Amino acid sequence: MFEDAKLAKHLYEIERRKQKMKKAIIMLALIIFLSGVIVATLIVEHRTKEGIVDEWNPITPRKLYPQNITGWAVNVNITGGTCLELNISASDDVKVIVGILVDYNEITKETKYGKVLFNKTDTYFTNSIPIAEIGDDPHLYLEIRNEGDESVILIGSVKKLGNITKKRYPYSGIGSLTALFGLVLLTYGIITKPNKKCYAKKRRISKSK
Repeated sequence: MFEDAKLAKHLYEIERRKQKMKKAIIMLALIIFLSGVIVATLIVEHRTKEGIVDEWNPITPRKLYPQNITGWAVNVNITGGTCLELNISASDDVKVIVGILVDYNEITKETKYGKVLFNKTDTYFTNSIPIAEIGDDPHLYLEIRNEGDESVILIGSVKKLGNITKKRYPYSGIGSLTALFGLVLLTYGIITKPNKKCYAKKRRISKSK
């Protein structure tokens, strides 16, 4: 009986140490998991790079009739922009003009520019027009004129590029792996069950005394 009691006490002490170890594992796992989440989501870098701020894609209407002197036109707010990117194809010659509009005649459909940044007649345009520093006026006028006698079909786009600030999480990969390891460790600590036989034997011996 004495030997059984001694053995039971020894097993009980072992199991109690295991329970302490289990609690320590759970606490450590929680710390690792939370650290991983913090590293993955709270450490943020802000990076500025050039990207599309506004876009006219596709150009519509696609068909410019000869009687429509101004053709296709759009007011471009240059705030936050660095350049206009043209990618335009036409079935026949068209004139593309970009500038600061001073006057527009509703009757004759004629435009008057105070400052012209781009003026070209062609069937194909792949141009980048700087717009960052053009004066106090925040707007530009862009028009595509069909000055011929036949209808012209347009294909392509006009893009306003500018500096865009984006969030970046530089340690998201490492943080995610750390959080995953912490979660696995936490799961292991929770599902590890105590040795009930040791407790039962300890109780039986205690009662027999």
